[in-house]
Amino acid sequence: MLSTASVKHLTTIGGTPSYIAPEQFQGIISREGDQYALGCIAYELVTGHQPFMAPDFLSMGWKHMTEQPIPPTRYNPLLSPAIEAAILKAMAKQRAERHVDILVFLAALREPFSQTTVLNKTPAIHLIQPPVLAPASSIPSIPSTMSPSSSQAAQEFSHKEQLYLDWIHSHPHGFVINTGRSKNPSYMVLHRAWCKTMSHYSKNAAPGGFTERDYIKVCASDLSSLREWVRQHGRTDGSFSVEHQCYK
Repeated sequence: MLSTASVKHLTTIGGTPSYIAPEQFQGIISREGDQYALGCIAYELVTGHQPFMAPDFLSMGWKHMTEQPIPPTRYNPLLSPAIEAAILKAMAKQRAERHVDILVFLAALREPFSQTTVLNKTPAIHLIQPPVLAPASSIPSIPSTMSPSSSQAAQEFSHKEQLYLDWIHSHPHGFVINTGRSKNPSYMVLHRAWCKTMSHYSKNAAPGGFTERDYIKVCASDLSSLREWVRQHGRTDGSFSVEHQCYK
């Protein structure tokens, strides 16, 4: 681990490619790079898979610099969404988007266990109750183009897979929060509606996986509505636990 200058420039690249931070492939070594490596190790511990696989050093570097890892819960559905969010934040492509330091990262990994100590005193059914949705007829439609002054309330989609997909396809420039059914404030991840992970099924996201199982989606055409929603659900500063680097 680095103990002196926070950033150094290298003329050669060393380390295990599977755990090297994106910036290190560009010759920059920093404390944030150590955090990225620790995030990769944590990812492998909870999933049994390395974040990226590639046949050679250059291909591995390209993946670290440009590709997003498969969300850990795709491999391990029992993993706490809060731990997933902590690991993905540590593995952010940009150093400034990672945790403030490794101690903060470790604290984020421990937080769900401290919460479990309290929550386990309550019957588990109270932790997995799906949100109560208003009848579809009472949910106002959101115009495809909106000015900041005409924002509408965010819409929650739980056990409404087709309605969610219809919303995504009709609001490609909108925003989506992915969160667990308990709406834990530590896992409220922001995506764009066009993000591939929010709109396309794959071998790791089978049909029904968007709203029918462990997660719900909260959608809005504007960010201000989603910031208001997270404020009402425990994130009083209106921030998101992670702002996902979306890709098509």
